[in-house]
Amino acid sequence: MNKNIILSAGFTCVAAAFFAWRIYEVRHAPPPPYVGVVRDSSGSDAVGCADVRSLAMGVFDLPGVTHGSKAALITTGDKHNGYEGKLAGVFEIPVTTRAMEGKEATRRRQQQFGDAIRQACEAAPKTGQSPILSAVKSGIDHLRANGCGKTSSCFLFVVTDGDENVDGLLRSALNGSKTALGKIRGTIVNDGIKVNFCGFAQTRVMAAAHGSQRGTSADRLKAVWTALFTAPTLVETAPYCPD
Repeated sequence: MNKNIILSAGFTCVAAAFFAWRIYEVRHAPPPPYVGVVRDSSGSDAVGCADVRSLAMGVFDLPGVTHGSKAALITTGDKHNGYEGKLAGVFEIPVTTRAMEGKEATRRRQQQFGDAIRQACEAAPKTGQSPILSAVKSGIDHLRANGCGKTSSCFLFVVTDGDENVDGLLRSALNGSKTALGKIRGTIVNDGIKVNFCGFAQTRVMAAAHGSQRGTSADRLKAVWTALFTAPTLVETAPYCPD
């Protein structure tokens, strides 16, 4: 009898410890990966909202994206909001968790997600300037506010030609000033956030069609924008955005 009581008490203790551990794990588990998409709304590049949609559809291939992951679309601001980025929308990333859900239903939910991103992009007003740096900082701040830290696995995609024309120091750095570059180097903390720029070459394609050439080279754009971040190894650039 005493033996049974002891065994029962032992099992109870083990079960209680297991549940306590699970509660601790849930409470202290890192938040699901969050995705930010920054869109330069100045209209100075050759990237359209259809391309932004295509880029957003790539979130389904990102590592770690799971139930609860979200994507935020942030567009460039204007003088009326101090040139800070504008949150155009937050969208739940549809991830299949039900074994009975068919491929067609999954595809339909993913298409609806992409369409919502495109509609929000198209609804954003065009601006006459390109405060790209402020929008990128707003994107990072939004990710931080939603749990992205040093040990997270979050993503920020920036759709732009990279031609900043509001921030004076960045503009000078893009024009070749080493002094300006030194002052802005490592000013954006992106630990735990992978940053991907696309579209650097797409303004030049448009400019070439009009018989003109752009002053900022692709190499300079890549070097300067990458230098802005505290974790440059987490920064990638691509000349073209997916279409």
